[in-house]
Amino acid sequence: MGRWQGGLPAVPSRPVRWTTADAVAVLLGAQLLSLLWAGGGVALAYGSEGAPSPLSAVALFLLNIGLWAGYGLGPVLVVRRKGVGLRSDLGACLARFDVPAGLVAGVVAQAVLMPVLYWPIQRLVDGDPSASARELVGSAHGVVPVLVLVVATAVMAPLTEELFFRGLFLRGLQRRFGPVAAASVSAAVFAAVHLDAMAAPGLFVFGLLAAALALVTGRLGPCWAFHVGFNLTTLVMLGLF
Repeated sequence: MGRWQGGLPAVPSRPVRWTTADAVAVLLGAQLLSLLWAGGGVALAYGSEGAPSPLSAVALFLLNIGLWAGYGLGPVLVVRRKGVGLRSDLGACLARFDVPAGLVAGVVAQAVLMPVLYWPIQRLVDGDPSASARELVGSAHGVVPVLVLVVATAVMAPLTEELFFRGLFLRGLQRRFGPVAAASVSAAVFAAVHLDAMAAPGLFVFGLLAAALALVTGRLGPCWAFHVGFNLTTLVMLGLF
């Protein structure tokens, strides 16, 4: 067992050779894979006259497969080549209370913290931070689209994004720059890659909270549950159920 720093094992029992550069390479690779994959199915986002139409839940799921593959498989490949294991290197495990505690934290963050955060912002800037999610919820008519949207937002996104952002990326940054800088940078990049200026403040705060959970516990379990609780609460608040 290694010595602990900020909840993360600093010195594993076997040398770890992956670095921040490997994490950045996975990030860039995931974005490239996403563009290539989505490019093959971009017609799903266009109407018959060539004008953009609202992106449906099923189309969202299909277009995001490339991104999820990059975020999910990238850390696995890096750890297999240069690390010890997903549990040792990335904290990919669950403890007894991770799920209930993480779910409650996610619900509170979305239902209480986000409205407080956006109260002053929306008095200075016009915009809806939930616009994209609201559009998707509005397009989910029928059992299949609703199930697809739930799987996308409460299974695929939390599982893969946490494995990368609070697993490989956060730990690579923490090993080089320390926990505070790692949490801040990982949260900023997490917000930036969503390409939504109005949602960015909320995504940054979400990223900080998820990073804090990973740093304090040394596990991704509470981060996964936190992400699931946050996203499901969003769907409920927007009237999906």
